[in-house]
Amino acid sequence: MQASEDRIEAEIALLKPDDHFEVLPENMAAIEWFISTDDLYIWNGPVCVGLDVKAVRDDAILSGRKTTPDDYNKLRLLGQVYADELTKKMLRAKHD
Repeated sequence: MQASEDRIEAEIALLKPDDHFEVLPENMAAIEWFISTDDLYIWNGPVCVGLDVKAVRDDAILSGRKTTPDDYNKLRLLGQVYADELTKKMLRAKHD
């Protein structure tokens, strides 16, 4: 998780759309939760601020999702990385 930007970009460049990856069983609940949060991000113009944690909490309660503090911490990490990448993509597109 402490890879340099250059290393991350190099790894991303190697991926093909049909590449498969393994999700460890202990991370599956957080990954499934993350996938369901695509409409729960806060935006400030072209900048993705991050997950709306109150909306995430309310969604989890109202949907009956069983969560753990560990799953939540993993979701927050995934959400932060995703928000940063969305912002980078939006800002690049704005400058193109």
